[in-house]
Amino acid sequence: MPFYQDIPDKALRFGDVVRGFPLSAAHIDRPAIGEPLREYQIDVEHPDLGVVMTPCCSMKGEMLLLTPLLPVNPNFYKNPYWADDLLRLNRRMTAEQAVSPEQWVKMTPEERERRIDVLKMGFAFGECFIYAPHDLLPRYVVSQVKGNPGAGYYMIDFRRTCRVQCRAVTRQQSPVEAKVLQLSIAARGELRDKLADFFGRVPSEDEV
Repeated sequence: MPFYQDIPDKALRFGDVVRGFPLSAAHIDRPAIGEPLREYQIDVEHPDLGVVMTPCCSMKGEMLLLTPLLPVNPNFYKNPYWADDLLRLNRRMTAEQAVSPEQWVKMTPEERERRIDVLKMGFAFGECFIYAPHDLLPRYVVSQVKGNPGAGYYMIDFRRTCRVQCRAVTRQQSPVEAKVLQLSIAARGELRDKLADFFGRVPSEDEV
């Protein structure tokens, strides 16, 4: 199954890898309740690459939702099931597949049963989505992993999504010149499913 579209659309799509957008985040010590916010910090970064998180049908209003494209978490390589193909993290898996064999062996039977009951066929690292290697994505070295493997995989973290105001984004047009890569329909579907699961999880205290 191809991860990227061979011939990208001439418009921005959900999941596109893009360049040229600054991203920002506000930092505070605590919420300002009943008093002015006197101290805060705005961090602005200009990542080499980002990912469009705006749904395709909502690409309008001079705004985009974007998140930075990041090197993968080195800990992902500690699980052989993931290390063979990091794209497996984008799909549902069993409780045993979601941890390394060493971790699984160390668990008590009760802990294994609890994990099987909670996870069933679920996502591991529900906040992350993995992007496949591509010639247009720079390779890097994962120095924390034995053997220092070269890596071409990248990831996004849904929690780092932010809004960017951009006058070039309207219902009729989008800055397609910023597009680097476009996901295939199948890969975009996996991104949509994992994002929906991330926001749609029901905590145990809300179960009825």
